[in-house]
Amino acid sequence: MLINFDNCKEKFYEYGGRDEKRFVIYNHSLYMLKFENKLNTKKEGMSDYRNNVFSEYISCKIIKEIFNIDVQDVLLGEKDKKLVVACKIFNQSGEVLSEFKICKSSIGFLQQHKIPELKDILFQMKNNRLISRIENEAIQRFWITFVIDAILANFDRHTGNWGYLTNGDNVRNAPIYDCGSCLFSKYSDFNLIEIEKDKNKQSICLSQPICNFKINNKKLTYFEVIKTLKDNENLIQAFNIIKEKFNKEKIYNLLNELEVEIIGQKRIDFYYWLVVERFNKIDEIMKWFILFL
Repeated sequence: MLINFDNCKEKFYEYGGRDEKRFVIYNHSLYMLKFENKLNTKKEGMSDYRNNVFSEYISCKIIKEIFNIDVQDVLLGEKDKKLVVACKIFNQSGEVLSEFKICKSSIGFLQQHKIPELKDILFQMKNNRLISRIENEAIQRFWITFVIDAILANFDRHTGNWGYLTNGDNVRNAPIYDCGSCLFSKYSDFNLIEIEKDKNKQSICLSQPICNFKINNKKLTYFEVIKTLKDNENLIQAFNIIKEKFNKEKIYNLLNELEVEIIGQKRIDFYYWLVVERFNKIDEIMKWFILFL
């Protein structure tokens, strides 16, 4: 059942990003409302709107309830007759969200690069004045988020879509947030029917997207990154953490309990197929290297 936010008190809160956002008080907590997007529909198979809301909602539910990883709390609702996903503001009193793109500019050499090199990201975690205080935790969260994004097909984990919560000299990993570009959110329901019938289109879903960092100045898909770094101990450890919690039956049950009448059974079925198949593909790449560690 959708939550109606029409009568909730609105509040000003500064937050970046391009999409329409408003902030309301609901059950004594501050939530950011992300609205369904009106998209450019000139591209074949692309949706008119709203699937970004579903992607944010479903992805966060999977991350929290299946993988048990710290992620923003989300609710599905409506505001002014528009579909919204409500994302609970996770900053505690006195904390500031410091996006990685802001942290990286403190050293400066990455500032001009929209897509950073992996080695530069890891350099920041070791040398940034604040992040280095939680270097091990930051590195583990980075790779866990990478594995989750690979499974959920996140097209937009740029350096403004992850970060840290700071309060003076105190710092901790922020929960995972901004997942609205997962699960092929721009695909229409009609396109999902085409994917079901077309092996080539299925293959695209199991290869895209490009990862949001480069290796040796090359842009790679998530799967290409995994093949390139298949003996990286931090990546292997992160995958093992997710693999231990991955359960097809629980994912199926979770998805079929989440507002099926609003999201639609065809889209729910696609989400299940996509998540399971992408996980299996990663597992196939990783399994031999994990065995011989």
